[in-house]
Amino acid sequence: MTVQDTVVESLEYRVIAVLPASHMVLALDAHGCYRLPSVRIPQHTRPAQQLQKALRSRWKLHAFVVDFLPSRNGYPYYAVVELLVPPQASEFIKTRMEELSSSELPEEQRMLLATLLSDSLGKLPSHLGWIDEAIAWVEAATQSKLISRTRINQFNAGDGFALIRFPMEDGRHYWLKATGAPNCHEYSITQCLFSLSIRCSEGSGYIPAVLAAKPEWNSWIMSGEGRSIAPNLRSALRARPTLEKAVRALARLQIMTVDRSVQLLQAGAFDQRLEVMESHAEEMFDYIEEAMSVQTSTRAPRLDSRTLKLMCTNLKRVCERLDSLGFPASIVHGDLNSGNILEATNCQFIDWSEAYIGIPLASLQHLLLLNQAEDGLERDRLDAALKDLFREEWVACCGANQFDEGFRYMRFLAAASALYGRGSWLAAPSRNQFPQQSYARTLAREMYRALATLQPEEALCH
Repeated sequence: MTVQDTVVESLEYRVIAVLPASHMVLALDAHGCYRLPSVRIPQHTRPAQQLQKALRSRWKLHAFVVDFLPSRNGYPYYAVVELLVPPQASEFIKTRMEELSSSELPEEQRMLLATLLSDSLGKLPSHLGWIDEAIAWVEAATQSKLISRTRINQFNAGDGFALIRFPMEDGRHYWLKATGAPNCHEYSITQCLFSLSIRCSEGSGYIPAVLAAKPEWNSWIMSGEGRSIAPNLRSALRARPTLEKAVRALARLQIMTVDRSVQLLQAGAFDQRLEVMESHAEEMFDYIEEAMSVQTSTRAPRLDSRTLKLMCTNLKRVCERLDSLGFPASIVHGDLNSGNILEATNCQFIDWSEAYIGIPLASLQHLLLLNQAEDGLERDRLDAALKDLFREEWVACCGANQFDEGFRYMRFLAAASALYGRGSWLAAPSRNQFPQQSYARTLAREMYRALATLQPEEALCH
């Protein structure tokens, strides 16, 4: 088994738990030596959220993750947390970071920690004491008090990012979100979509209300009445009405962005209009061919050069055909997982860092992937019903016949949209890294399977 094929199920974090008033840290006594507490959390989860849960469960420590420190060779991982209330666990010793050995806290991490404990990063949500400023801002913006510091739920941290849920005394919940590079544009996109929605009755309520913004943190406060639709999708009785509600909301949100491409592009959306996808088709498939050439796994066959050239030709012709049908460009949500769709009065859509201007069918296909009905026939029937709902909403902008043809190529084009993404990766050093290459191979096979489902008379090239 190669290093790339090794599966790591959990990651170990050494936790630097800081007392905010004294800057002392919590340590465990290991035969006369001070050791940092450590926890293991599942891989491919939100580290800040899992660390907060693990510390609360294991030691009853209520903590806020300030930032993560890089480490040599990526192991062990270090998390700097600020205690929200005094610790109750008696096994901890309060010590200064200078008393920790270099093996426990190497010099590089020690210097980074000293920076975090200073106020030199005051404009970022990654310094000690920032959570106090955040609480004060949320309370002022909402005119309500936080129920308890121990009830704060954190989902993201580090590098200028933050995602925090605050439960308030008025019974409401509010979200504070901050983004750093390369997602600094997310606030402007969110604000643009929210502004468009409140001017348009058809789009009202499909973006959580933006209550306040703080440019120096690149952060904003949103209403938090919505809840993820994920639990509903696990219920056979609730999945269908939930997906129907989401499809109608998606269509109405997209319709309100028709003819707003320039405004949304200026706000930071990425360009995936049909002519852009067509013009980059050869570059995309050249990259796929490179990625296929370095594949080491034999679990899935490589797609050969001839097949990829035919797929490239198909992508160009699909773009040309849909453009000739007059499909308008609209907002496309490039990360349409169940956690980014909230159910409130209407379904709401969040996390717009992967916002594109492109063909609306791409988002519909990604939403259909949330249909997890176990019976294949039932899944197909629900997909057909959801497509009908989507067409029904769009019929004023596009004819039903246009959508019937567009649906044939939707799966193929949605995979191409997911691969192209922001487009900037084509010239980035990360294009040669294993995760990007593996992702490209996976999506190329999905495009191949999508083309294989077309009837011969529907294929654009043979």
